[in-house]
Amino acid sequence: MAMMALTTSPALFGRRVLPSLTCRGFAAPVGTIYKLGKTLYLSMTNECNARRLIDTRGPGFKVSPESGFKRLPDGYEPDAKTLADLVNIRVKSENIGENPTIAFAGYGEPLLRRKVLTETVARIRDTYPQSSVRVVTNGLVGRSIVQHLIDIKINKVSVALLAPGPASYELMAKPLFIKGNEECENSQVECVDDSKLAFDTVCECIKQLAQGGIQVECTVVERPGLHIEACEALAKSLGAQGFRRRSWHK
Repeated sequence: MAMMALTTSPALFGRRVLPSLTCRGFAAPVGTIYKLGKTLYLSMTNECNARRLIDTRGPGFKVSPESGFKRLPDGYEPDAKTLADLVNIRVKSENIGENPTIAFAGYGEPLLRRKVLTETVARIRDTYPQSSVRVVTNGLVGRSIVQHLIDIKINKVSVALLAPGPASYELMAKPLFIKGNEECENSQVECVDDSKLAFDTVCECIKQLAQGGIQVECTVVERPGLHIEACEALAKSLGAQGFRRRSWHK
C-alpha cells in the first residue's frame, strides 16, 4: 500500500495551501498525526490552558523529526472524521495491526476539544475495537471532564505532575484559565476559581481517574532543583499506577 508523503497538494484551509500528508487521495496538514515508537499520536489543537507540556521539557527540547511531529497550522483544528481516517490509513499502510495504540497529545491540550476527542475515539473503536487509547494532559480540567474520560473508558491517561506543591506548580505550569478571564469563560474547559487552586485541580484529576478505574501515569520533568522523589510520592498517594521521568533539555 502507498505510504504517506509530504507534499504541497491541496489541503486547503481558508485561502492557503498547506503542506499535507497524502495517501490514496486523502490529505491533511502535516503534524495532524505522528508516530513515536509503535504509538500513533493525534494532534487536536495548538491551544492550551497553561504552559504547553512540550515547553516544560526545556529550551533545547526537540521532538524527533522522523516522528512527523509538527505544530498545526495556525487556525486549523482537525475534525473527528479526519483524525479517524488518518489512523486507518497509517494502520493499513504501515502494517501496524488490528490493535493499534493511539495517543491524543500534540502541541496543545487535547481536552480543550473534548467533543471531537470523544467522537474520534468512537470512530476508531468502531474500526479497531481492541485499540488502546491514551490521553496526554496537564490535568487542569474539572470533575465533569474527568468523569467523561471514565465514562468513555479511555484506557490510560498521562498527567503531567510538574511539581510537588502549589507554589512550585504554579510557577512551572503558568495556568491561564482563571474564572473571570474572558479566555476562560469562552473555553470548553471548566475554569478553576483561582490560580492557586490549579495544583489541587491536577491532584484531584489524578485521584478521580484512579478511583474511576483508569490507568493513570504521572510524568515529571527532571529539571534542575525539582524534588523528583516528592513528586513520585505524591503521585502514588493520589493513586497513580505509573510514574515516569522525562528528560530536561538545556
